[in-house]
Amino acid sequence: MLVATSKVTNQGQISVPGRSPKGSRIRAGTELIWDRNENGDYTVRPKRLTLADLHRMVGPSTVRLTDQELQKARREFLASRMNASTQKGVRVAAIDTNVLVRLVTKDDEFQYKKAQAFVERHQPVLVTQLSVLELVWVLMSRYSLDKERTCKVVQAYWRRGS
Repeated sequence: MLVATSKVTNQGQISVPGRSPKGSRIRAGTELIWDRNENGDYTVRPKRLTLADLHRMVGPSTVRLTDQELQKARREFLASRMNASTQKGVRVAAIDTNVLVRLVTKDDEFQYKKAQAFVERHQPVLVTQLSVLELVWVLMSRYSLDKERTCKVVQAYWRRGS
């Protein structure tokens, strides 16, 4: 099915149609992957960020949080932002802050592999707004990421299609 057409300029650049197809996730600044099949035809798709891309965005860190330190940081966040009420009754595989932090920072190889295995086993998973807020808080308070870098990491994580 033909969705849109583009032209190659004299400089070898390709313009993307002004209105990207609905749901295409292509917008200004999106990197595109060109897949070539055995017939020589190309398929163009947006690049999905990998966890390795996120690790590079966070950058090298000398911070190594133990699970207890991460849980303490989470409790501190909850105490500072929320009252300790919980919702019960709905059973869903969800990623909590610990899993998000391990996936994004890869600061502990063993915990990272456990988190990655959990996500792969339970696709798709639920990520609550609270877990995202806690991730932001941990990245800024414990990993010393500034606001701009933290926003880029979180946005990149969602774009990769966790």
